[in-house]
Amino acid sequence: DAYLGLGLYNYLISFIPKKLQWLTSILGFSGDREEGKRMLTIASEKGIYTSSEAKFYMTLLLWREESYPQAESYATSLRNKYPKSPAVWMLWGGLLSQHNKMNEAIEKYKKSLEYNKGKESDIIYKIAYGALGTAYYRLNIFDKASEFGKRYISYLTNDENMNNRLHSIGVSLEFMGNRNEALEYYRKARTDFKEENE
Repeated sequence: DAYLGLGLYNYLISFIPKKLQWLTSILGFSGDREEGKRMLTIASEKGIYTSSEAKFYMTLLLWREESYPQAESYATSLRNKYPKSPAVWMLWGGLLSQHNKMNEAIEKYKKSLEYNKGKESDIIYKIAYGALGTAYYRLNIFDKASEFGKRYISYLTNDENMNNRLHSIGVSLEFMGNRNEALEYYRKARTDFKEENE
């Protein structure tokens, strides 16, 4: 079970710039991604309390590395164990969208919303609405893209960057012939960013 934390730490430290990695080596961490994944694999296979969590992280890490077949293997294991988990269905939708299987991804995101009923997790609603808005936008189904984009925005705080979403909602509305409403969304775009790359 301890390998969950150790593996995550080793993996994440590998992203620290080389010139600062001497600090982490003092603490006994190599910052080696492969070693981090090896430790997480042990936790996923042998952990008593952390097995599922390790599988979840392995899915995300392998997805990030574009090792999709391996990521899907871990996600399948999670889906088999937790067939009614909204988070697991969101994970599946994300993997499918990376393969540009938007219609299948939409089915999974909707499953996530279905299993969230009764649990009413705001984070699931937020992520699912955002993912559905993006999927429909990519499919050029602009009424749905606009609908779910608006739902997603309703969950954002003032601190969050919503310009990309405002833009996609605006474009969707324009394609639907609602130019005036589109302009309302374009005008909401923030300009008070602290970082130039925003």
